[in-house]
This record gives sequence, structure tokens and C-alpha cells, in this order.
Amino acid sequence: MVLSVSQERPPSISYQPLPSSSFCFVAFLILNAFGIIAFAFRGHNLALEIQTIMASIFKHPAHVPMWRGAKVAYLLIAMCLFPIAIGGFWAYGNLMPQGGILNAIYIYHNHDIPRGLLAITFLLVVFNCLSSFQIYSMPIFDSFEAGYTSRTNQPYSIWVRSGFRVFYGFISFFIGVALPFLSSLAGILGGLTLPVSVYVNFSNFY
Repeated sequence: MVLSVSQERPPSISYQPLPSSSFCFVAFLILNAFGIIAFAFRGHNLALEIQTIMASIFKHPAHVPMWRGAKVAYLLIAMCLFPIAIGGFWAYGNLMPQGGILNAIYIYHNHDIPRGLLAITFLLVVFNCLSSFQIYSMPIFDSFEAGYTSRTNQPYSIWVRSGFRVFYGFISFFIGVALPFLSSLAGILGGLTLPVSVYVNFSNFY
């Protein structure tokens, strides 16, 4: 975001709303935007998943620090995403390409930004994706390991855990390559998972 704001804005930039043909089209765009925002705040569910190991007694119920952790997670996500959205709109307006601010940096500032700095920016995104994949996959790994333990009645070894992770990583990679349009479904996925997330959160707190 800092790189985009610090550079000169592209010529013929405009902040006017895109022309729409009908009210339904505008309503769809608004609902899709809400779905994308809901999908972006998915990370707080993992904070609750990690906190389920916390002891809960009558004098010190676990839902109090869990709710505090969820609020901190919401705040951190908002502090990361909203400045990027605001700065990206200020820098590119209606010229924001498909794929977001990373594609915009490469398209409009490929010759203005040093190659090393550009490479570090993309490497940080790769590291973030690799680390977040491990965190967001924790419930799936736990389900695999619980199912293995219940079926075999014996503890899983390090090789079994590694096999589950490699298998799930391969399936995720295959889906990502075979279905490259999944990013376009972020709005509907966020809208579908929002009621489930709200239900799970409140059932854990209360």
C-alpha cells in the first residue's frame, strides 16, 4: 500500500462510480462487496479454534478471554485490510486491475520500483500464504487425525501427520490450479459462511 501511494497515480484515473445498467446490478455489486468483507474477516474463527484448549471454570469462564481475543483479531484484520483498500482506491481508482493491488503495482510501477523491493513485496505475500495455509488448515488436520485415531485405535505417528498434511496440500493445490476462478466466488463464499461463523462464535461465548 505504501508503494502504491508513494508513486505517481496513473493518468486518466477516475473515482466516479462505474456505469451500471440496472438497480439489480448495483445491488449485486454491493452485496458482493459485503460478502468479500465477510470473507476477509474469516481469520477470527481460528483464534477461537486455538483458544478451545483454555480451561474454563465458574470463576474464570473461558468465553471472556476468547471474546477479547476475537475482538483483537477483528481489530488487527481491519488495521491491515482497510488501509490497503483505501490507499489502493486512492492510488488507482477505476484503473484497479483484476487481481488486486499486487497486480496494480506490477502493471503500473514495474519500471519505477527497484527490482529488489518488488521481489521482497511478492516474497512477503508468498510467505504469508504459506504460513496462513498451515494455520487455516488446523481444523482439517485435527479432523484427519481424530478420524485416524478412532478407526485404528492407536496414536498417529509423525509420518501419518506428515502424510495427512502432504495429501491435503496436494488436494488444495489441485483445486487451486484446476479451478482458477475461485477468487471470483469470494463474495458468495463469505455470504454463505457468515451465518455459520456468527452461530459458532455465539455458541462458544454463551
